[in-house]
Amino acid sequence: PAPCAPGGRPHHEPRHTWEMADELRKAVQAKDADGAVSAYASLDASEPVDLKLLCAACNLMAFHRHNAAAFSAFERGLSVAPGDDGGGALVAAGLNLNALLYATCRDPAMLESARRVWGVLTSVGA
Repeated sequence: PAPCAPGGRPHHEPRHTWEMADELRKAVQAKDADGAVSAYASLDASEPVDLKLLCAACNLMAFHRHNAAAFSAFERGLSVAPGDDGGGALVAAGLNLNALLYATCRDPAMLESARRVWGVLTSVGA
């Protein structure tokens, strides 16, 4: 058998999403924004991620000026949030829409992203 990497997986096998989600959780708990960005970028877009974890990662990345990554986590959260009120679900899961709005307004290239966040913010009345 192939030698195993930490976590018991063979070196040639890709890391599973649950492993990357665990790395994201650890980074968020440690308030390690760079680690959160790295772990978030490694997540498989088709695999589910806990909504509260996505929101916590989004907040951390927004506070530490990882604006594009924060917006990406926000969009992913909107796409997986239950019900018709995705923005409300994200706020209930802990998303700080004001911090995300500020993060997207920092970069003129993110104007459309800021408008999207503003639209969600006004729809939930946050």
